[in-house]
Amino acid sequence: MSITLCVCTYNRGPRIEETLGSIARANTARLDELLVIDNNSSDSTPGVVRGFIDEHTSLPVRMVRETEQGLTHARARALRENQSELFAFIDDDVLLEPGWIDAIVGRFDQSDQIGAVGGIVEIAWEAGPTKLALKRRSNLAYQNLGDRAFERSGATQGLAGAALALRASAVRASGWPGNAVLSDRVGSTTSSAGDYEIVARVRQAGYEVWYEPGARCHHQVEASRQTDAYLLKLGIGIASSMPWYEWVCAGEPAGDEGIRWAQERMRETQRRLNRTKRLEYRPKRRRFRIQERQAGIDAYRAIVRRLETEMGSSSGA
Repeated sequence: MSITLCVCTYNRGPRIEETLGSIARANTARLDELLVIDNNSSDSTPGVVRGFIDEHTSLPVRMVRETEQGLTHARARALRENQSELFAFIDDDVLLEPGWIDAIVGRFDQSDQIGAVGGIVEIAWEAGPTKLALKRRSNLAYQNLGDRAFERSGATQGLAGAALALRASAVRASGWPGNAVLSDRVGSTTSSAGDYEIVARVRQAGYEVWYEPGARCHHQVEASRQTDAYLLKLGIGIASSMPWYEWVCAGEPAGDEGIRWAQERMRETQRRLNRTKRLEYRPKRRRFRIQERQAGIDAYRAIVRRLETEMGSSSGA
């Protein structure tokens, strides 16, 4: 089998060439196409990509412009443009190691029931890292689950979207993106978990999800993404998204059942918030946890409002 690599990008400028270059240096014998989705960039990104295409005439590269802003829209466009049974989303700040394609395709070769595969995502710190960034590296797409391949079978076990490979027929069977709940990043926002949602829906469609450590890549993290302000913003974005992800993993319970589900988790998050306020004496950790837990409470409350609205609409009909 072979694979299409989809790089969704927004205002990456000259730096996107580092990602594209790492793909060009990989073993591309099993590469069908390198598909770049320009998500309405207003900087030099399109010109840089065109220059890369002109310099790599032996590489099958195509650029498509998606004007609907947001990572989910860009990924949905990639799915529509993709013509391969296997395809992968590669973030525009990720550097693939040369054996990434072979390791990923090799894992899919093991079974037609494998619907999603991810590997090791190391952090390439461009400065530092700061102590806080190192502690919170999982929020920066760090993923290293060991040196043994295994199936991720738990209902809520996701894979980092920085370099996520999928079987097209599995994604179609999952209903994504038509049933997408999470919007993921839009511009400079830090909403998250869209990648986890894709994986969850593929699993719910009856496909296996695998971790393959032979597929290694490096996620570049600049100094600007190691500041307290950015990491707090990122943490709040993730905390706001995870209740919705949990709801998807629970089968999107509706009506009174769904309301009870959300309210129970909201109460537990409130208890954890109260404990933090009473007991956490470290100022920075206290500030982060209070805001993140409040964001989670607000998200559960939003789920309740949505379900109540749906119940009202249903009864009115």
